[in-house]
Amino acid sequence: ISEVRTIKPFLDIEVDGGITPDTIKLVHDAGANMFVSGSYIIKSNDAKQAIDTLRNLII
Repeated sequence: ISEVRTIKPFLDIEVDGGITPDTIKLVHDAGANMFVSGSYIIKSNDAKQAIDTLRNLII
């Protein structure tokens, strides 16, 4: 991710799958700017809270 970000600084880089509170900051810091976190959100008891948790980790 970081190599692509270096070569293409304005490219949207999406990571699809495996996005949880434990991983989102890692891929964000590497340069990803779009995230798909279906399983984490669907399996949570409160989808809005799950989304807010992820969002707050990277803003």
